[in-house]
Amino acid sequence: MKKMLAGLTAIPMLLLCAMGAKAQVSGESASITTVSASASIVAPISISEGNEGLVMNFGSLSAGSTEGTCVLSPSTQKRTVTGGVSLVGATYSCAGFKVEGISGNAYTITLPTTDITLTAEDGSSTMSVSGVTAYVSSAAATGTSGTITGGTDAFVIGGTLNVGANQAKGTYTSDNFTVTVTYD
Repeated sequence: MKKMLAGLTAIPMLLLCAMGAKAQVSGESASITTVSASASIVAPISISEGNEGLVMNFGSLSAGSTEGTCVLSPSTQKRTVTGGVSLVGATYSCAGFKVEGISGNAYTITLPTTDITLTAEDGSSTMSVSGVTAYVSSAAATGTSGTITGGTDAFVIGGTLNVGANQAKGTYTSDNFTVTVTYD
């Protein structure tokens, strides 16, 4: 019974405290100030063809009796092969891009995250490119972040071409895919 009375006594005390606090707040004076708003419109970031061109070109390859890959490295701009794939000729290139924008601003590159399908010109066979990566000049590293210096920056992209066992001969091309740059 004592605990119950103590609990019942505590409730009115809490109510009185709350009412007292409210009375103090409503008795205080108000203060008013003014603010303003501003905005700056800056040059948009842009992306265009770099010195390397806009085609990720794995070059000429020979497919053997086992599947393999051709890796086009954006950091070295060289290609290497695995499995039954052999290099033929020396014409190949990473796709290159020029970024223009406000000096000192950082930016992010968005690359394809799904495989890119290449189809033979007669439509009878396909290959895929996976693991698209970029090498960013301003960062001097593989990644997806850069900083615009002197109004420009550049990056190249490469990836891994997956070649099937006894892949059909022919020229393979992909549909266009999107590479995006945005200010951070």
